[in-house]
Amino acid sequence: MNLVEIDGATRAHLSSLSEAAQAAIFAHTGDFSDADPAEAPADVRMAILLLAAHWYANRETAAVDHLTAIPWGVTELISPYRERAF
Repeated sequence: MNLVEIDGATRAHLSSLSEAAQAAIFAHTGDFSDADPAEAPADVRMAILLLAAHWYANRETAAVDHLTAIPWGVTELISPYRERAF
């Protein structure tokens, strides 16, 4: 069920944001870099969705006065899976 009509360009943009968010999350977790995203734990999948949504909501032209931090929830969701380097 689609609740909102999405045109092709927006759908493509959302897809690219989702892929970029997945790559960013997997780069920080390491555990899932070769896995199918559907096989990742629910909290990792939620972090991907939150990050993609954050990027979509904050897609205006980058400027110093418009910078926003990555949502704290993303950091907390992936923290158990983060690779630690010492």
